[in-house]
Amino acid sequence: MEGHNQWLYKDLIIKDYTGETVDTRYEATQVRESELTEKQLRVLEAPINSLPPSGLYQYLKYLRDSGQVTERFELVFWQKITLPVAVVVMMLCSFPFIFGSLRVTNAGKRIVLATIAGISFQLISQLLANLGLMLDLSPLLTTLTPIVIILVLGIALMRRAF
Repeated sequence: MEGHNQWLYKDLIIKDYTGETVDTRYEATQVRESELTEKQLRVLEAPINSLPPSGLYQYLKYLRDSGQVTERFELVFWQKITLPVAVVVMMLCSFPFIFGSLRVTNAGKRIVLATIAGISFQLISQLLANLGLMLDLSPLLTTLTPIVIILVLGIALMRRAF
């Protein structure tokens, strides 16, 4: 950034497409005005996952106002918002592995099954999230679906264990 809202471009290759020909010219430097503020630039530099939910919400609002695509950012936003719910649901699902009948299976088998259940939840969550982006589904729906599935599964396991 050159000045307050200016960018300094170096070693430019500028191509002008006019009719059937392409005119190419080279420039060592060029200064241009920028519409982006410093705060917006900091947001763009940071990975999406590192933004807090409030910052992500503000960035989503900016993207919507400027008519840009927001699905990927909405997905990350809803994943961050629903994370506490997912943690509670996973804790509820762990109870049948801990408090079930000790005569049926040993502790090692329970630990392995609980680990497989947790890894499966993570994989299914990521799979549905990416599939939802590809199929243009609601990010909220693709975020909540694995949580609801694991909640129903956890309730079924708890009824069976107790």
